[in-house]
Amino acid sequence: MPAWGKTRCYSGVATALLALLPLRSASAQVAAVVRGCVLSARGDTIVQASVSVRGALNQTRTSNDGCFAIALPVGEWRLVIRRLGYRPAEILARSERETPGVLSVVLEPATTELGRLVVNGESLSPFTTTVTPTALRQLPPLGERDPFRALPFLPGIAQPNDLLGRLHLAGGASDEHVITLNGHPLQAPFHINSVMGAFNPASLDRVDVVMHHLPVSRFDRVSGSIDLHTREAAGRAEREAQLSVLSVSGTVLEPSVFGNTDVLATARASYLDAVLKRLSLDGGSDDIRVPSFRDALVTARTQWSRRLDSEVLLFHTQDRWFESGSSTAAPAAWGENLIGVRVGYREGRWNGGARVSLNRATVAQRTLADDVQSGHVGPLESSAMGQRTTSLIDMDQQWVSAQLDAQYQRERWRVAAAIGLDARNHDNAWLGLDATERLLNELPPAGHYVASQLVRNGSFEGTTITERWGIRSTLGVRASAVGGSVYFAPRALVSAPVATNITLSLGLDRRFQFDAIAAEPNEGTLTQPVFFPMRPRSADVAAFSAAWRPSGDEQRTRVQVSAAVFGKRNRDRPVLPLATTSDDLPQTATPVGPPPSWAPPFTFVVGYAVGTTVGFDIASTSGWLLQGSYTRQRSRDARDGVIRPTPWDAPHQLTGLFGVPLGRKWQFTMAGQFRSGPAVTPIALTVLNPFSQSYVPRYIPGEPLTARAPAFFRADIGVQRSWIARRATWVVSAQAINALASDNGVRYDGVAAAACSGRPGGCTNNGGTGGLPFLPSLGIEVRW
Repeated sequence: MPAWGKTRCYSGVATALLALLPLRSASAQVAAVVRGCVLSARGDTIVQASVSVRGALNQTRTSNDGCFAIALPVGEWRLVIRRLGYRPAEILARSERETPGVLSVVLEPATTELGRLVVNGESLSPFTTTVTPTALRQLPPLGERDPFRALPFLPGIAQPNDLLGRLHLAGGASDEHVITLNGHPLQAPFHINSVMGAFNPASLDRVDVVMHHLPVSRFDRVSGSIDLHTREAAGRAEREAQLSVLSVSGTVLEPSVFGNTDVLATARASYLDAVLKRLSLDGGSDDIRVPSFRDALVTARTQWSRRLDSEVLLFHTQDRWFESGSSTAAPAAWGENLIGVRVGYREGRWNGGARVSLNRATVAQRTLADDVQSGHVGPLESSAMGQRTTSLIDMDQQWVSAQLDAQYQRERWRVAAAIGLDARNHDNAWLGLDATERLLNELPPAGHYVASQLVRNGSFEGTTITERWGIRSTLGVRASAVGGSVYFAPRALVSAPVATNITLSLGLDRRFQFDAIAAEPNEGTLTQPVFFPMRPRSADVAAFSAAWRPSGDEQRTRVQVSAAVFGKRNRDRPVLPLATTSDDLPQTATPVGPPPSWAPPFTFVVGYAVGTTVGFDIASTSGWLLQGSYTRQRSRDARDGVIRPTPWDAPHQLTGLFGVPLGRKWQFTMAGQFRSGPAVTPIALTVLNPFSQSYVPRYIPGEPLTARAPAFFRADIGVQRSWIARRATWVVSAQAINALASDNGVRYDGVAAAACSGRPGGCTNNGGTGGLPFLPSLGIEVRW
């Protein structure tokens, strides 16, 4: 544990925070409550609208009935009311000791805000970016609309390839960020071998991405968080049904189902797998197969009083893979189940809450060996004499997460504290080459990992704002206890409006993380086994950002430009040794017997990530939008005194999104992505065996990760038509993924690349296995 991370340091930070908080006279402490309700232009209540005070830190949100109450000293104050999808409203309110009347605020819809992929107006911090579901509907989908596949269009976020939905935030590994659903942590919310996310965008209100500064109350992660928030009732029932090339889904949002309880229910199930299976039974090709999948989400929000509210959340995913032409005891199945409860309380200047969740992710697969000659089905055996290798996966990862938080706020300062715990129990076993391919190629052919971990955490944070300059400063510390050690992570954030339309922000963070996967997963992998290293990974992060929104007529066109510079130093990144020869790779024979105990032979290295990002978005009320981003970043590790790129290092990333209405009912969208190829290990030397009659070549690999695979480029186009009939909105869409049929590699094969180098004209993909071909798709939606 660092020397500065002792208890007396924590006390010193807390004392310094309290010393910075400006105090007022006793007369200024007298406050009254300002009450009001927020409605839409058609009279529906608007829930979860933010209500803040101009030039002060006081803020609250509207409850399920669309009303709010905020404590303010006696006097006149300007209230700013915001909600995603509506134009902000600013009103003058007077706080009086006598019981005042109830204010009524009407928000006008802002279609330009909903249609934009990037929205920063509702951000909780300057380093938070919000994605709207309305914008997701405009992106050409990969069969299914997926919030995770929209995130690579944001600055600083990269995706490995077409066939892997995992993400890399600000140069970090794919396991260095947390995914939450209404504040509850998830493990692996993906479908179809991690190709796409397990969320129906119709159930989401927004997706917040936090990278460069994490509030101290957030989870122990070194790269950031992806926070999904579900929809809330808007005063009337809303229903939606969707049919795509992969699945059928339905969503219902019902206000006041019983009492003051609003219910959101959504479900989705695939059908393409059954169609393909039927085609193969009828003599068609068996080469194209997809797993069957389903997911469901239910939330029940109850407003018990103006002070107390609660939410119960249920989330379920399930995938199944039926092997073709084999004897199986049961199909491969994997999925995740979450039950979460949240309670919130607000009273005057105090507000707080509690949450608790139980998450369980499982993978089950047992394929018996098939003797194709005699039809005998035997026990676990290696592949020989026409027998197919047996595979076994039995994974069970259970997470319990809980947190209790409280906040007290004044006009110029605010303090917040939280305590929580994260308890995890993992029992993971695998056996066979098929199993390691489904998990990680870096794993041995057999292994059994059983471990538990308990992380207790506490955090304290204080925020001040200057009355004259509007400079907002936040300083806090997060303490995490694991075993007999305590780790302190201080964090600071300063934001200042240097001009009317320009805001500068600086964030400084120290972060810890207490788990890791063995290596970066490839396409086709399932839920990853998570391990608990002997010591935590840690990172120091610094980021500077500038946001500019020019003044003008926001009723017509809205423009925003943002830029950021960041640097991250991972002091203890757990990695497996790099494989340099075929002797370093896992065995090729499947062992017999129960899987032996195994733990990753992690070594800890120093890692670096630096980058610069620029993003812009322009949206017009007439319906057209133009957005783009460029990210220049490097991610490297220092191993054995040599600095090498990480497997996810992508120096250049360029994205663009253009949408334009074609008449009153048609919309055309085009999206493009370009990024550098990943770092790969080249073949340094090809040796021909002179004692072999066929002169079979032997390939000698070079230094690991010193070459780069070909760059990635993909352009997608889509067109959709919407109209109103029978009191419902109908939308029919047609898309073309990889419209230019670009030959993008997925997994680099150095041997194939070396074999291609001697051929005239080379080879397709230069040794990379192909990604998505030209892929058309259709979909229909109806909302009422």
